Amino acid sequence: MPSGSGRVATAWAGQLAADSVERNRQLVDRLRAEIPSFGDAMVTVDQLRSWVQATSRAFVAWLLGDESVEGNEDELTLFGRRSAGAGIPLADVHTAMAMAFEDLTRRLPEFARESGFDAEAMVEIAELLWTGFRRVSAATDAGYREVMTTQTIERAEQAAFYLRTLLAGREFDHMQVWEALGYLGLDPVGRFRVVIAGPAHDDGVPLPGVRARLTNEGVSSVWISDLDGQTGLIGIASELTFRRLTSVLRQVARSLVGISSEVGAPEISQGWRLARVALQAATPEMAVRTFGDDALAAATVASPEVMDLISDEVLQGLRNASARTREELLTTFLTWLDSHGSMAAAGRRLDRHPNTVRYRLRKLEMLTGRSLTDPRETSELALAAVNFMHRERMAAYLREGDGERSG
Repeated sequence: MPSGSGRVATAWAGQLAADSVERNRQLVDRLRAEIPSFGDAMVTVDQLRSWVQATSRAFVAWLLGDESVEGNEDELTLFGRRSAGAGIPLADVHTAMAMAFEDLTRRLPEFARESGFDAEAMVEIAELLWTGFRRVSAATDAGYREVMTTQTIERAEQAAFYLRTLLAGREFDHMQVWEALGYLGLDPVGRFRVVIAGPAHDDGVPLPGVRARLTNEGVSSVWISDLDGQTGLIGIASELTFRRLTSVLRQVARSLVGISSEVGAPEISQGWRLARVALQAATPEMAVRTFGDDALAAATVASPEVMDLISDEVLQGLRNASARTREELLTTFLTWLDSHGSMAAAGRRLDRHPNTVRYRLRKLEMLTGRSLTDPRETSELALAAVNFMHRERMAAYLREGDGERSG
């Protein structure tokens, strides 16, 4: 009895080559009949036939000892590209490859028995055929994934273009806004918030994994990244959606974050400006800041150059005081404001006696020449103090970031 996988392989390769024309025609008909996407002319009959022929030639070459599929690889890869470009699901492509493998091997046991080959040779040839199947699959998959990768990049670029256009407030008619938001997967008639995250201290991603985390919470979003950080447009379906958004941001943020107030589709560019103001008002103590959380803080950063001049003018009496004294007096004053003017409550928050709070406030009045019993002068002091303390905190925050990067 003849034995050895070499003779089986050679004999079976000859059989496949002899009946390839009719067998390939039947396989093309089966693929079109049993896989809907192939029967809907998403790829042409000629393209499908070329792939079937290349698959058959690759198996024959493998059986004859040519361990590469290079002679047919271009055709196999091209079919993968065409399938992806036509929108055929990868699962259907894999089904076609399995059907081709089945077609090439289903008569092998009968052929071996008729030819008198033993079981050991059959096992060896089956292993050889399976290895060939993996190589053919890899070549087809490579073409498919190449196109899918290109399409993913192109979709990301298109999404970034739409988002940047909406944020910049460029001329978009009503239908174009709808088209852009629909492409981004957001409800065109919904409500939105814009989120801006500044650069992370370690030069990493400011909000790592934010889109996936929000998606897990049922929150729709689209993001772009650049050297200045990350910017996102978030669909806000309800107050619960907003709470989930802020919760996720606080968990993942590695930088300061600003959130706009809620806006409709026509006001998205305004939302971007409000998020910028909120970001500028954020501090290490309140790293995620929503526009409207603190009107004083927002006012001080809306026009920072002007506010710095006003702050320096109002607080010029503190110039000769030590840095510790300035911080002590202004922190006490802002805590007193947050305590609704209560000395006792401010003292508890500062862990100081109410008389200490009273003494510091009087000293602030004396140095600045402004009375805390005058509402207008108190408002001026509040704006100046908030601006000064924010400026000091941000300077310290940036110094800390420089230290981390240089370290």
